[in-house]
Amino acid sequence: MSRESRNTALLVKNPIWRALVKQEPVSEQSRTSVGLASRKALYALSEGEGAFEHVKELLVAAHLAIYLAEQGYGPDLIEDLVAAKRDLLACLVRVRDGLPYSLSQEERTRIGELLRMHEQQLELADRGVYSAAILESYKRTSAALTRELSAE
Repeated sequence: MSRESRNTALLVKNPIWRALVKQEPVSEQSRTSVGLASRKALYALSEGEGAFEHVKELLVAAHLAIYLAEQGYGPDLIEDLVAAKRDLLACLVRVRDGLPYSLSQEERTRIGELLRMHEQQLELADRGVYSAAILESYKRTSAALTRELSAE
């Protein structure tokens, strides 16, 4: 775990910080917009009309879900979430090899399950944890994309 990740995790667990954010639940509007963006990306990739932005959107959702699981919101789900993330990275490898942005039926099923689990996590998480998860997920997504795109 990087120093920044550890510091973010410590901040999220800090009772003073949690009191400041009042542990309010993630708003329904936020949950809905995250869900719609992810579902739209999954649909585009499922129909063979995907683009880089769709893979990136789903990678952010995967990293959000993994981070929330690491924070106790479904820790038993980590293995399944990581498998779905690997499917998205495999899509990038196929694109690098000249194939279109698309997912197999098995990949669609796993990623759809990831999105269902993530939606449940968002119902349980408070805003403070969600804020930290967003920051961490973008860092992880950026690192993953850098690794995959530089592997050419």
